[in-house]
Amino acid sequence: VSRVELAPGVWLMVQQGDLTRFPVEVVVSTANEDLQLCSSLAAALSKAAGPELQEDCDQIVKTRGKVPPGSAVISKAGKLPYRHVIHAVGPKWKDDEDLKCMLLLKRAVEETLRLAETHQCRSIAIPAIGSGARGFPLARCVKVIILAIKKNFQFKQDGHTLKEIYLVDTAEKTVQAFAETVKTVFESVPSRTGPLPGLSQAVQPVLTNVPGNRQISLSQGNLRLLLVEGDVQNATVDVLVNSIPMNLRLNTGLLSQALVTKAGPKLQEELDRVGQAVVVGMGTVLRTSGHNLHCQNVLHVVAPKWRDGCTSSHKVMRDIIRKCLEITDNLFLRSIAFPAIGTGNLGFPKTVFAELIISEVLNFSSKIQLTALQEVQFLLHPSDHETIQAFSDEFARRTNGNFVSAKVPKAEDTQGFRGAMSSPNVDVHEMKIGPITFQVAFGDITKEEADVIVNSTSKAFNLKAGVSRAILECAGQNVEMACSRLAEKGNNDYIVTEGGLLRCKIIVHVTGGSDVKQSIFFVLQECEKRKYSSVCLPAIGTGNAQKDPEEVANAMIDAIEDSIQNGMLQSVKKVKVVIFLPHLLDVFCDSMKKREASLASLQPSLRSKLTSFMKSPSPFPQKQNPLVLKKKTESASFQVCGESEKCIKNVVSWIQDLITKELCPYTNEDECIKDFNEKEYQKLNELQENLNIAICLDYKRPLIEVFGIGKDLTQARNAIEEMIKGMRLAKEQKSQAELIGEFIEWQYCKNSTFQSFDKITNLQLETAWKAKKRKTVVKINHQSYTVDLTSHTATDAKGHSLLVQRLMKSEVKTPEHWNDMKQQDFCVVELQPGHAEYNTVASKFNQTCSHFYIEKIERIQNPDLWNYYQTRKKTMDTKNGHKNNEKQLFHGTDADSVPHVNRNGFNRSYAGKNAVAYGKGTYFAVDACYSANDTYSRPDSRGRKHMYYVRVLTGNYTRGNHSLIVPPPKNPVNPTDLYDTVTDCVQNPRLFVVFYDYQAYPEYLITFTN
Repeated sequence: VSRVELAPGVWLMVQQGDLTRFPVEVVVSTANEDLQLCSSLAAALSKAAGPELQEDCDQIVKTRGKVPPGSAVISKAGKLPYRHVIHAVGPKWKDDEDLKCMLLLKRAVEETLRLAETHQCRSIAIPAIGSGARGFPLARCVKVIILAIKKNFQFKQDGHTLKEIYLVDTAEKTVQAFAETVKTVFESVPSRTGPLPGLSQAVQPVLTNVPGNRQISLSQGNLRLLLVEGDVQNATVDVLVNSIPMNLRLNTGLLSQALVTKAGPKLQEELDRVGQAVVVGMGTVLRTSGHNLHCQNVLHVVAPKWRDGCTSSHKVMRDIIRKCLEITDNLFLRSIAFPAIGTGNLGFPKTVFAELIISEVLNFSSKIQLTALQEVQFLLHPSDHETIQAFSDEFARRTNGNFVSAKVPKAEDTQGFRGAMSSPNVDVHEMKIGPITFQVAFGDITKEEADVIVNSTSKAFNLKAGVSRAILECAGQNVEMACSRLAEKGNNDYIVTEGGLLRCKIIVHVTGGSDVKQSIFFVLQECEKRKYSSVCLPAIGTGNAQKDPEEVANAMIDAIEDSIQNGMLQSVKKVKVVIFLPHLLDVFCDSMKKREASLASLQPSLRSKLTSFMKSPSPFPQKQNPLVLKKKTESASFQVCGESEKCIKNVVSWIQDLITKELCPYTNEDECIKDFNEKEYQKLNELQENLNIAICLDYKRPLIEVFGIGKDLTQARNAIEEMIKGMRLAKEQKSQAELIGEFIEWQYCKNSTFQSFDKITNLQLETAWKAKKRKTVVKINHQSYTVDLTSHTATDAKGHSLLVQRLMKSEVKTPEHWNDMKQQDFCVVELQPGHAEYNTVASKFNQTCSHFYIEKIERIQNPDLWNYYQTRKKTMDTKNGHKNNEKQLFHGTDADSVPHVNRNGFNRSYAGKNAVAYGKGTYFAVDACYSANDTYSRPDSRGRKHMYYVRVLTGNYTRGNHSLIVPPPKNPVNPTDLYDTVTDCVQNPRLFVVFYDYQAYPEYLITFTN
């Protein structure tokens, strides 16, 4: 019915058919959380497969637990004609949670494709997941599926095993929906066969007249920015942005009034309903439908008031813009319109807002892989001449006749055209040059595997020395004879022969004395002609031709860059230079480092064009320089002589075995390795220099591997684990700071204006304040200040003082059954025996502890802890796609810990205090008898014991182990998506381990005796 190429050799096809016997390797079934094959498609597959399919599904659920929406699992296929069946669990559709539903469906499709790739499948058939019993609207369902597939292949440059993706259904209506959506989604996809555009192409901003409107447009990648004059209430876009006050009234402000007049009163009613579910504060974004407006959604934003010199108003406005763009793209919508929000009563200068919003949109599109968003409109009223002028000037300033092509390679593919240098292994160094991975490695070129191997030879193409001799000998006599035969014809710039016995398809023989840059052009041209993707070459001309190694290195890289700029390279993805002489490796590395440091333009003025267009920050996010591991120079050379080749091989093998026995490997795979900065890089290099070890680093996994001897390896391991621990603590601190920042804001007064502390300092001040410390030292503009928390002043070393204040933001509503706090920030309320609340807690305790006597039960009323806990709960509910994330559990403790828990909750100081069998966290028991053990609830001098009845966010969990300090990832391929907690047994848990602050609230304290 429909067919489109997703990537070279990868096809997406729409076809009507029967999924019980479709000609593919793996089929996708729509599933529920229990993997009970009862929906129409699942039941049909189950019937055709026989009982084995359901039995395998039951075993999966028994082993792993229920499969949450947004996930997929793979099973055997029974009697079906497939290698596997993938069971994708889509969400149950809810109109008021449409965004969450679409994100979960997108995740399910992504996981489906990942599973198919992992199991080396070449073809897959996918139905309209979720459109049946799960209630997903068909149009949205097929659009999400197709966009998820498109994004998966559009942004992943690695090779794919999947070559054929079929969208299949028996119903003609569904097939038609798939076909129409494929046509719509891919109608603007550029041809894959055209040349790569040169980065120097210029595209001028286009000024066009549209009835009733005047437009100016500019583009970056697939995103178009439009400056449009017109009435906001008449805008025809997918998403419209509106500015609202914190009380959500739409009858204040010209913008809101214009929208509600056109949309009708239901817009206000829906906004009120949506607002009740959240804490509305500065920066809040609420989504409603468009009602009578010409848009699908309205995003209502609470914009900040302009304060000159205050960075917080800038930051909040940027966050609002980014959130609006994220929501639009996550909803799989194509267009959004921003009026000049904040430039009216809120006082944002028009020039400042124009620069800010255009920068943020361009910055967002350069960093994010956009799924659907294609157009951002800046919608300005025709009478607002000042704002129109500000935006027009900003557009003109950014183009200035030097506007960069819309087809500049994306940041994720190019890392700023020339990426940072890294060392995936010892003696291997690489960097990205546009779409090319350029590698320099120490080794033997005759042992390499590539489509093309290059031989650097003499003008007569008969050099029998050095690397050339090794290549000809290893390639075999036929290659040497072919080379001689072709050389006799004369006038050859280069010769191409078969690969012979080498692990390559062809050998390109170039003359080492010729121009190196021209030789590389010839090689790349030959690769493109044959559509080869990888080439391996020596340091051309550095042997018999005695060329300067530095000039050779520069010429090679220049040739690659020029080829990309001229649009020559489409097929080539990897160029590897194999160095035989160790000193040459350093020369090539130095050349790479210089280019990395300069990130110079590919031609004069291109860098300035990019800067002119994007201003600051740079359009391409530049990674922090990754660790370049220094080469271990100490080595011992063994020369082995013997009577026969077999004898020599045995001796070499014996020596290698001895070395292997002495060398112990240590590996650590941890997401925190990605956060290493220069301090950690320097430490790793120092470890290599001072110890008998070698370090390999794989940033993609990310993984550190260390080889070394006994004591030295232990010392290196301890140092590396300490670094990772420090990174993890820093991440946890950042997470905690984000959470605290939702409720508390510390500020200092400078030049008669209060300015906010950064989030980490905000956390530091709040922690000190809660601990009732009198003073703490913080940094303000890189200067140390001592903050007196009683007088609320900050004083520097010279005695200059600033006022400090603590602001409470909007809070979660505390439970209605709590007693009046009487202006206190914390209190403990003793429950009366016989009261319903008392009886509920006592009954739960007595289920397993009836032989104990309850002295009293107290309710802990701590609004701050409650706020933090509820915020984390809301985040977890959204992340997991369900609200079954909370359990009430028990925790035994000693009398000395009670005041601390009441005030501060179960923080990291409790991790591993009494148990570490399932991880170094805080333990909570399902049954009270577990926590009643004297090991956990130690009796005081009067024999009284203490136990908390706790609200715990267990979320999605898995079995723990003693080594865990955070929950493990749900999927090794996505190490950032962690389980929420761990347990002793997934099927029948007796305890849960929590690793994060504020994931448990100590609701009741039970004091009891034997």
